Amino acid sequence: MKNLTTLCLAIVASAFSHASYELMLVSDPVEGVIHRLDPVSGAYLGSFGKGFITDVRSVAVNPANGLAYVYDALQNKVLSFEYSSGLYRSSFSTAGLVTFTTSYGYLSLASNGNLLLGAS
Repeated sequence: MKNLTTLCLAIVASAFSHASYELMLVSDPVEGVIHRLDPVSGAYLGSFGKGFITDVRSVAVNPANGLAYVYDALQNKVLSFEYSSGLYRSSFSTAGLVTFTTSYGYLSLASNGNLLLGAS
């Protein structure tokens, strides 16, 4: 059974002229997407990741480069997307780093911009 935990992130997204200065990202493990919402008005701003994400475990955002990083345990990789537009940027494998994929799921960003992937 897939993890049905919903993840919400409020991030700075001043690139949206039609949204507030914050953007909420909500992971949807059933649909395999990340939904974008304006947390002030509640306006739905679309989703991203369809066709790329299969088993989202966590999302980390780097406002400095405008990217949202998604850890996908089934694919054993981290995918990156522009969080303001949803454009897919790249991915990298975690196969050499992760020994048992189902025990990993906490993706976060260090103050120096490095991604951290932790076990549960």
